[in-house]
Amino acid sequence: MTQPFQTPAEPSFRDFRHRRWTPRPADAEHHDVVLEEMNHRWFNALQVLSFSVQSLRRPDGSRATLDERLARIDFQFCAMAALHRRLARPPDHRQTLETYCQALCIDLLLAFGREEIRPRVMMRDVAVSPATAVRIGALVVELLTNALKHGRAPAEGGAVWIDLRRLKDGRLELTAADSFSAPAAEAERPRMIEGLVGLLGGDLSVQTETGYMTRIRFPAS
Repeated sequence: MTQPFQTPAEPSFRDFRHRRWTPRPADAEHHDVVLEEMNHRWFNALQVLSFSVQSLRRPDGSRATLDERLARIDFQFCAMAALHRRLARPPDHRQTLETYCQALCIDLLLAFGREEIRPRVMMRDVAVSPATAVRIGALVVELLTNALKHGRAPAEGGAVWIDLRRLKDGRLELTAADSFSAPAAEAERPRMIEGLVGLLGGDLSVQTETGYMTRIRFPAS
């Protein structure tokens, strides 16, 4: 069973100095941003896979044979394909939102060759529509990607906590934090996440002082 999400201090953002972006209404501009950023993500993913292929030309310091190294790269390609196949449709009736998002996290980590990172996902049996489930899944993938990109994940591994809960006012709150070192520099504006949050009619807060931490709040419907 996954452990509940906890920040290093309190499980709220009261203590943190964070930037806040309030997305504009969900209109064509949000769709354009999401489409643009999705293409950028494909570029990044293919770069990772290209780097893996190019690494075959260099010794990797292990005793792995060429066939074993090729098999690992093939495994990364399969994981990337599984990730995008899963993102293309909502969870089926046999899956909960939590197991769907956990599978997405595992697909992403395998595709990027970061099996030493442990995803801790808790969705607290929150019920959402199929369309919202797909968008939450895309957000989870982006949150994990940003943690790996900005959080300086150590080679020895670490953990990323992703939590979805229902607030007293009926809205949903999606939070993400990690055990990595804080970013070395000011993180870039998360445009893909901002676009997805805009489509959900929510708001986004980020802080980068003690690690890369994100909070998203949006209507449940």
